[in-house]
Amino acid sequence: VPARWTIVNYDILARKKPQLVKHRWAGVILDEAHYIKNPEAARSKAALAVLDHVEDRYLLTGTPVMNRPIELFNLLRAVGHPLGDDYVEFGKRYCDGFKDGYGWDFSGASNLDELKARTEGTILARKKEDVLDLPPKLRTTVPVELDPARYQATVDEIVALARQQAASNSGRVRWNELLPVFSKLRHAIAKDKAKHTAALVEDAVASGEKAIVFTGFNAVADALERHFGDAAVRLTGDTAQAARQEAVDRFQSDPAVKVFVGNILAAGTGITLTAATQVFFNDLDWVPANHLQAEDRAYRIGQQRMVNVYYVTAPGTLDDVVWGVLEQKLAVLEQLDYSKRGAAEAGSVDEAVLERLLRDFAGPLDPSAPAG
Repeated sequence: VPARWTIVNYDILARKKPQLVKHRWAGVILDEAHYIKNPEAARSKAALAVLDHVEDRYLLTGTPVMNRPIELFNLLRAVGHPLGDDYVEFGKRYCDGFKDGYGWDFSGASNLDELKARTEGTILARKKEDVLDLPPKLRTTVPVELDPARYQATVDEIVALARQQAASNSGRVRWNELLPVFSKLRHAIAKDKAKHTAALVEDAVASGEKAIVFTGFNAVADALERHFGDAAVRLTGDTAQAARQEAVDRFQSDPAVKVFVGNILAAGTGITLTAATQVFFNDLDWVPANHLQAEDRAYRIGQQRMVNVYYVTAPGTLDDVVWGVLEQKLAVLEQLDYSKRGAAEAGSVDEAVLERLLRDFAGPLDPSAPAG
């Protein structure tokens, strides 16, 4: 790197904000800019403090919107776009914002055609297939059979809590407060699916391929690593920094290492795993961009063969709900696809989607309805 360039990671940026703000930068390029989507995060505040004093500023990211339009606000704020001036007005106009008794709720989406039109001159987007000569990528869902009755007690707990909240909150449910119970149920389903995922990976390895397996739970990663033994490497949030690159290097270059077991967040960005052509998701994350990022560990520069991506799902379980939420969120991301010219269609993703899906799955949530 030429001496006139300085590379600063986000942790150092947050720690050394005063010194970096005082420095007279000729320009700043912020890579992985989606990391500053949360206006309250220390690294976001530090990045904005630096960028506010710089005329030439550029943000790079493959996922400017990972979940919902509100995540675009801070990025627009960082480059000085007028839509980044007022958080509440942005949320009301483009996130179907409303007050729910706890404050503003900006989890929805609205007026997406207008948002896209007003930001197309600021956001330059290119799809990977438009700028790279890559082989195809094919996604497939693989249903596996689990016993839904095994999880009924946790489903009943979610429904009971939702009814209690609806009864005391004018019919509305605060889904974020139920996430710990959702997580418990997702964890149980993920552990039960792991044996089916392992069998699918075994088939891929037996055919001479290397495979990546993603999960959101360390206990599942531990089980899969034990199952494949010396033929596997593992990278999760608790993997030491030095061991992370070692795991990647071994998977890429050691013919004896056939399986890479990764946490979807810790191993889903910033690494290259092009030795694999088979990617398996044992469980589903709530954030569609996390899946897209993780898929592309294998589908990137250097990949010479078609990549197959498999989503292992358990019909009749909470997987149906999570998959439905992902589809709704992906629809919004598709509407805000800046690599396509022209207007987006109006759309909405909010708690009502989750409520409808859960009602279809578990029965009525109306507190006056009979239980069961």
